[in-house]
Amino acid sequence: MSRLLSIAALMVLLLAALVLGACGGGSSDVDEKNAYVRELNAAQSDFATSADEVSKQRIPAEISAKLRLVQRLTGAIDEVVQTMRGIEVPGDVQAEHQHLIDAMAGFRTDVQKLTQTYRGGDTREVSAAIIAFQTAQAQVDTRVNATIAAINSKLAAS
Repeated sequence: MSRLLSIAALMVLLLAALVLGACGGGSSDVDEKNAYVRELNAAQSDFATSADEVSKQRIPAEISAKLRLVQRLTGAIDEVVQTMRGIEVPGDVQAEHQHLIDAMAGFRTDVQKLTQTYRGGDTREVSAAIIAFQTAQAQVDTRVNATIAAINSKLAAS
């Protein structure tokens, strides 16, 4: 689950760059962009803290303990998605912001698939699900990275 921190770190890099790059347009435009950056950064920071706590946990042998760990991750994802949905987004990056939400919501679906497989208890299915989950983590990481680059580019250019 250490890749979760990579997802969160990418969001931090975007947001730090945006505060510095938001120099175009009028003062209210800059204020709107900076408010967006602050709110998204706060959501990301909360997610990073939760993901860090989950990723530091030793993967337990017992299915019930694995399920509790995965449920904590699901809760962290739900929270960041809900927070991101409540952020006022500058018009020029609304589509990209929605892509971030979609990426995290899709990742939640991948976590739920892993949860269901753990509940099934079949060792082969669990092994396959873990591999699929790791692939999903890599895909969401790539998707978030690309979306952040697009947001950064649009906000810096406007």
